[in-house]
Formats: sequence, C-alpha cells, structure tokens
Amino acid sequence: MRYFLFLITIITSAFLLFQIQPILAKNLLPTWGGGSSVWTTSMLFFQSMLLLGYAHAFCMSFIKNVKSQLKLQALFLLFSLSLIPNLLKTPPYLAKISTPEASILVSLFLEVGVPFYLLSSTSVLLQHWYSKHCNQETGAYPFYAWSNLASLIALLSYPFLIEPYIGLAQQKLIWSYTYLSFVVFNLILILNLYRHHNFAVFKHLTYNNSQTSSDKHSNLTPELFNTPSLKSKALWMVLPSLAVVLLLSITQLLTLNISPSPLLWIVPLSLYLLSYIIGFSNLNIYQKGPWLTLFPFCVLASLLMFFFGSQFNSLSQIAMYNFILLVVAVICHGELRKVAPSSHDLPRFYLYAALGGMLGGVFVSIIAPQLFKQLTEFPIAIFGIFLILGVIYSPQSIKTLNAKGVAWCLSLLILPASYYALSHVYSRYDIANIRNFYGYLSVKEVKTEHGISRRLVDGTTVHGEQLFNTAIDSTKIYYGPNTGINLALKHVQQRTSINMAVIGLGAGVLAGFGRPSDHLTFYELNPAVKFLAESQFDYLKNTQADIQIVMGDGRVSLTKALIRPKAKQPKNLLDVLIIDAFTSGAIPSHLLTLEAYEIYWKHLKDKGLLVIHTSNNHVDLVPLLFALAENDNKTASYFTTSKVSKYDYGSEWVVITNDKSFKASAKTNLVEKTLKAHTSNQLIWTDDFNSLLPIMKF
Repeated sequence: MRYFLFLITIITSAFLLFQIQPILAKNLLPTWGGGSSVWTTSMLFFQSMLLLGYAHAFCMSFIKNVKSQLKLQALFLLFSLSLIPNLLKTPPYLAKISTPEASILVSLFLEVGVPFYLLSSTSVLLQHWYSKHCNQETGAYPFYAWSNLASLIALLSYPFLIEPYIGLAQQKLIWSYTYLSFVVFNLILILNLYRHHNFAVFKHLTYNNSQTSSDKHSNLTPELFNTPSLKSKALWMVLPSLAVVLLLSITQLLTLNISPSPLLWIVPLSLYLLSYIIGFSNLNIYQKGPWLTLFPFCVLASLLMFFFGSQFNSLSQIAMYNFILLVVAVICHGELRKVAPSSHDLPRFYLYAALGGMLGGVFVSIIAPQLFKQLTEFPIAIFGIFLILGVIYSPQSIKTLNAKGVAWCLSLLILPASYYALSHVYSRYDIANIRNFYGYLSVKEVKTEHGISRRLVDGTTVHGEQLFNTAIDSTKIYYGPNTGINLALKHVQQRTSINMAVIGLGAGVLAGFGRPSDHLTFYELNPAVKFLAESQFDYLKNTQADIQIVMGDGRVSLTKALIRPKAKQPKNLLDVLIIDAFTSGAIPSHLLTLEAYEIYWKHLKDKGLLVIHTSNNHVDLVPLLFALAENDNKTASYFTTSKVSKYDYGSEWVVITNDKSFKASAKTNLVEKTLKAHTSNQLIWTDDFNSLLPIMKF
C-alpha cells in the first residue's frame, strides 16, 4: 500500500508538472505576438522552478527529524491550494517590466509559481524518503524512470487528446482539480509515514578497503559509497546543460517556419524525456556502442539542417531535428547515469542536474540573443557534446596517439572550420543583422541584372525587397500585378482617398502604394523591424501617403483603439485591413481566431476588404479564413501566384469582403482560384480553442 502511495504521488506530480507547461505557454502567445521565444522563456521559468524544487528537497534532507520534514511539506501543500485560483483567473496584460522575458517570468510565477515549485520537489523528496524508509540504496532510481514516463504521457496527450477537444479555460480547471487530488495523495502518504516513522537511520559512509565481510554494509558495492569525483560532479551539470541547450535551440529552429504551437514544443520535449527514461532505466537500454555510432551522422546532419533546413517540408524538418535530439540527448543522459551516485546522494545529484539545466536555459533565453545574430547555440551544443565525449572516452587514445585519438583531434579542427565556411557562404551578402526576443533579422544585398536588390530576411523568409540603381518599381516585383494584395489595393484605390491599416511592417513595401490623399497605419510588434525598415529601405521616407507606425501587437492595438472612444466604433473606419504579420514563415495564430476576426470588422467599413497573406510551406490557413467568412455571411476569394523568375515572389492571399463589385470584377474572376479541396476541411479557431494539427502540411 505504501509503495503504491509513493508511486501514484510521484506519477501524478510528474504528469501535472509537464501538462501545465504547454497550457501556460499557449496562454501567453497572444500577449507576445505568437513568437517562438515565448516557449524558450517559459522553459527558463520551468527549469528555474525545477531547480528551486530540487533545492527544496536537498535542504529538507538535512533536517534530521523526519517528522519535521513531513509536517513542513504538509504545510506547504495546504498553502499552495489557496493559490490555485490565480491560475483560473484570466491574467491581466502585463506591461513590460524591463524586457518581454522578465514580464513572462513574472506572469508565470503569479499564475502557478508555488504549486509548480512543490510539484518539482515531489519526486526527489519522495525518492529520498523511500530510500530511507526501505533502507534501499539503489531502489529509488526506478521512480525516476516512472516520473519521466508520466511526464512523457502528459506531454504527448496534450496536442493529440487535450488541445483538439478542450478549450484553455477548461484545461486549467481540469488541471486544478487534478492538482487537488495530488495534494490529497501526498497528504495521505505523509500521514502514513508520520504514523509509522520507523525510518532507517542511515549514515553517509565512505567505503574503506579494510572493511571485513562481517561488516553490516559488506553487501553494498564500493561504487555505491565512493565519494563522487570532481569530474563526476562537473558532468552532473555539464551534460544536462548541453542537452537543454540542444532541446531549446532545436525547438526554436522548428518554430521559425511553422507557427509556434504546443505540438512543436511537445514533440522535442517528449523525446528529451524519453532520453532520460532510456538513460536511467534499469533495463540497460543505453549501450554506448550503437548510440555513439549514430553520433557522427547527427553532427553532419546538424550542420546541414542549420543552414538548409528551411528548404525541407515540415515533416522532414520535424523528423530530422527530432532524430538528432533523441540520439544526442540519449547519449548525454546515458553518460549522466554512468556517473550518477547511489541513492543516498540523490538530492545533491538532482540539484546539480537541475542547476545545469537551468544554466542551459539561461544561455539560450538570455545570453545567446545578446552574443549571436543567429541561433548559433545549436551548433555550439553539438560541438560541446562532441568535446565532452572526447574528454570521457579519448584521454588515453590521445596519449598513445592511436587512430581514435587522431580522429578526435582532427574532428576538433574540421567541425569548427566546416561551420565557419558554411556560415560565411550563408551570410556573405549580409549588410545588417539584429537578433532580439522576437527573432533574428538580416538585410541582404545582392547584385542582379536589374540593379542592386536589398532584402529584409526574418529568419529564413524574405519580408520585403527594394531595387536600387534602377528605374524598375520595386513594389511591382515584391507584390506582383496578379497577387491578391495588388488586386485589392487597385480596387479600393478607385476611390479618391483610402484609409488603410497593415499588421506587419516588413520593409515597408506597402507604403509604396500610398497616394497623397491616402492614410496608412502600420502595426509592428518588433522594434528591430521598424529600425531596419527606416534605416535600410526608402519606402517609408518616400511614400506620398500620410503614414503612422504604431508599435505593439496589431490585434492588441486595434482592441485598445476600440476601447478608447466612447463610441462603439472608431470614427475613421478602414477601407482595407491587411494582415501580413509573419515571424519568419510562421503566422501568429491569435490573429486568425474568431475573436480577432470580429475586432477587424469593427474597424472596417461595411464594404471594406480584409486581406490576409497566407503563404506558408508548412500550414494551410485557407480553410480557417473561408470558414470565418462563411460564418459571417461574407465572400472569401483565394489568389495564388507562382514564382516565375528570381526577381519576383510567388504568394497566396485571401480577401474577405461584402463588396460584390470586387468579386464581380473581370480581373478578380480571371485570377481567383477555386477551392473545392478546402470545402470539406473548414474549421474555426477561437482564442480558447485552436490547434495546429488539422492544418499542417506534411
């Protein structure tokens, strides 16, 4: 019975610990523009609280009176129940404290800080109690595998069983009730241990070779009581740190071109947990031979994917990146298990590992964006793991200069040289680079037969181009004559003047369409985009229109504009509203929900045009927009153009309107594409209920 209480409490805590992570991060996406850094910053919070939880368990282990440990933990658990209502409230929009990262960390702590802290401490603390109660030096590690298995189930169930069928508000409510059951299980266990406090008093012995066979501890192997070496303690931190850097950098690379969502967060994190299960299982699944054989392939594949991964389809990217993660993380955690101590030193070991993981999170979330212009932390993690494996396995080879040692030394030279060569090719046309919370941007300048082409690249996607030293109109190249946006603008510009708004500034190409009588408002979230559009391109300074740039998320800004006036609608309604807000190739999902759609039409005239850029190699947004239009009894038109030369850009657009004259125009009828394939796959997203899975292009 007692073993069952230990097991069910550990399993429940692990399940809750990882089920809440995608819930909270998804809840934050709309506030911060749907960017991929929301997840990495959230992971920093989770890792920090995990470290504090492990520190809590470590400190509790120093309290000699076990009854005092039990009473103290019970008080913490009861106190945490009083804070659960914070999770169920809709958190207020937090103004920037100093940075987006700081605001996210504070918001997460206010929502679930204390419960998450206690959940983090549960597994380690209960394993410590179990080893003391049962007087077993090696019996607690299987609980670690069970807790990771429960965490894995929690993660995998979310995108496939939870997110597609249950809204965010209901998810939080279910989690809260499950947390209550966890507290009940934990309190029952504590009461059981308190009543039967026959804990074995167990000393932290140091093995001595002079011990005789009559010693009461002679059945324990020397390995269990050896004091961990400095090298082992260093590996307790370094291996988890590199594994976390790899996990977070791969997740960011995946979400650059595909909309950040729980699905793309959870698959890598699930494989990361699976690697812990493989490494710490008593079944000896980790055998270094097969895994180390795969490692050189993963190193080469990492270089390939880092520079050319965006050219692959979504399924290929997901498969390759996650294969690299699984192999390398299994190696990290398999080697970590080899240097893990006996059960009596569990709290210290887990504390070191958690500290390493948190430092990896700090490096990716805080330090790397300040040091690197690209996601250079990914190749750094691969190279770091290669270096550590050499330290573990090649010292003797180097001394004797055998084949293994020579190969390892040569690789230390070849790998950085290969990265430098590829990086030079990739960035040779760059004239400006900026990286911040919202992503990384570059401005590339290329000589063409038509003149000098200057392009704004967000991640791997071009977000505007201008030709210099030529008479060719750059706007006609980036937004061709048959594109949906060009058709929409020509239609509304039949009027004397127009009032237009654009969510997403890019290089400011749309400012080039402005006439002296037009008013144009840009909504831009990323300050780096504004800086580059103003300093590297001429569209904004040369436009004839009256322009305004509003910094902040477009949907949030439009919502605030509705609240400020006392009237139900803004005074100057829009003739056209354009949604072109990509982060690299990803489209923030909060801009495509029913609630967002309703906000847009409060700003648009009755016969206004809502124009959405839907070009994406990885998700099909068209069914969402056609479903929204049909739900509102409006007409949706779909336009797609192919890239016919290296001087123009293919694109896909959807235009939603009540204006029958737009639909009836000869030009529109000529260019509009039929969508028979989409009619059976229409769905509507809401703020509370949306999933990327049904619209993925595999």
